Amino acid sequence: MAELMHQETLAKIRNHLSELFHKDGKIFVLIDNLDKSWKKNNKLAIQSEWILGLLSVTEKIVKDLSSFRVKGQQKRIDFHLTIFLRSDIFRYILDWAREADKVEYTNLLHLGDREVLFRIIEQRFVELSNDQPLPENLWNKYIIRTVDEVPVKDYIYDKLVPRPRDMIYLLKNALENAISRGHIIIDEEDLKLAFSNYSAWVVTSMMVENGITLDQLKEFLYKLVGEPQIIDREILYLVMSDMNLSQSEENLDKLLDKLIEHLSTLSIIGKEVSKDDFEFEYAFDSKDIINAKSKKLGSNRYKIHNALVPYLNLNS
Repeated sequence: MAELMHQETLAKIRNHLSELFHKDGKIFVLIDNLDKSWKKNNKLAIQSEWILGLLSVTEKIVKDLSSFRVKGQQKRIDFHLTIFLRSDIFRYILDWAREADKVEYTNLLHLGDREVLFRIIEQRFVELSNDQPLPENLWNKYIIRTVDEVPVKDYIYDKLVPRPRDMIYLLKNALENAISRGHIIIDEEDLKLAFSNYSAWVVTSMMVENGITLDQLKEFLYKLVGEPQIIDREILYLVMSDMNLSQSEENLDKLLDKLIEHLSTLSIIGKEVSKDDFEFEYAFDSKDIINAKSKKLGSNRYKIHNALVPYLNLNS
């Protein structure tokens, strides 16, 4: 694919760019919707190979389209290429790839990077505010300082799957609540209502296929309504037994193993790594170490993510 692109497609693109930009220019290319055909029985191996091929030539594409010669004249273009890819699909591709270590990516979801998420929101406030307040003053100016005596940043981060879109959704919803209620700032009730709305939204965003259909995943989650937030393998087994997914106990046990890994990958559940301490697979490279710590502990307990507590009416 890379050879074909360089022989034909990129050459045509370079020619078009040379006609469009007589002087130095700037171009941003965004590639999205790669998940539209990503379904359980839709040749995921072939799709993975295609997407992996795209990722492997991205750097070369940017280099070739940033500087080239046309009729002996040097052309330079500030060329940027961004690929939007669902995190669960990227995980699948990394697991499938023969040389996953050669796939370069930046992971913003390590636990130590929580300030990256807040900085995204702060930057948006700065851009939208006419008086351009300093970032450290933003939270005091627009949002209440504590929720149930918990510092507001800690409250928000504890409730979210730490992704930029989740942070944006929650705070945008909280802002809408504040405006509709005539509040000067976002207060506790605005944030709590936003959290409840976010909980319903995040369940929908987690509904992706990977060895289990969407209908099965929905049915499974709904059977957890009203359960404790911390559950064990026995509860999960009883839920799956009630779903009649398999006539064989052995097959059901294997299916449960796959489901637990799928739920962990989606950050729906976290595994116990030390007594009453549960870790979620936010980072792409965290699965192996979390599994190792959980196995060493000998734990079969799991914690359903805080984000799902309101929607599933869990007992926390």
